[in-house]
Amino acid sequence: MRTGVGTKKRENRLFGGWTLPAAFGEGVLKVFRRGKDIPPKKGACEDIGDLLDGLPAGFFVLHQFNPGNGVIDYLLVGPKGLFVVNIQSHTGTVMVLGGQIFRNKRSLEMDRNLLLKVREECRALQELLARRGITELKPLPVIVFLNAVVAVHGTIDGVEVVQRSALPDFMNRRKNVITPREAEGIFEFLKIGEAGSPL
Repeated sequence: MRTGVGTKKRENRLFGGWTLPAAFGEGVLKVFRRGKDIPPKKGACEDIGDLLDGLPAGFFVLHQFNPGNGVIDYLLVGPKGLFVVNIQSHTGTVMVLGGQIFRNKRSLEMDRNLLLKVREECRALQELLARRGITELKPLPVIVFLNAVVAVHGTIDGVEVVQRSALPDFMNRRKNVITPREAEGIFEFLKIGEAGSPL
């Protein structure tokens, strides 16, 4: 990779006319693309396995991203949009009914806090994007149950609840909202825009 005088700079045009300088090359951009292994998360959700298998082409993944108010399990950005993914490792059968999450026919006691957390993560991410003029792309919250069977999928207060195997279908049903180049530019911005990193 060349740097210094004489190096050509590429630019990615993003929403609102904002221009993002992009430097691509070996060692600059560590990308987890669709179909590649994702490093395991420490704690209860260690085996995410083939989480990205079957996703549409062109997705980029950020693992344990910090927008400033806590750590987001995974960010997925691609032509289908920007998704804040919260990983849950509960077992049993999960259903989304009447605005609540039920596990094994009992209300998941922490579901309100979980929904608030993932929506707050989206809000913080949206503020981070807005500081660079990216206001048209709204992050979408998704709760993914790795080990439970989600017998009744659904949306609660704008949060999609799915099991691991249903994530590709959920993504594939969605329309493209940005170009692959815009997705890569947003990924690059987020890599340098994480809390504590220079913007």
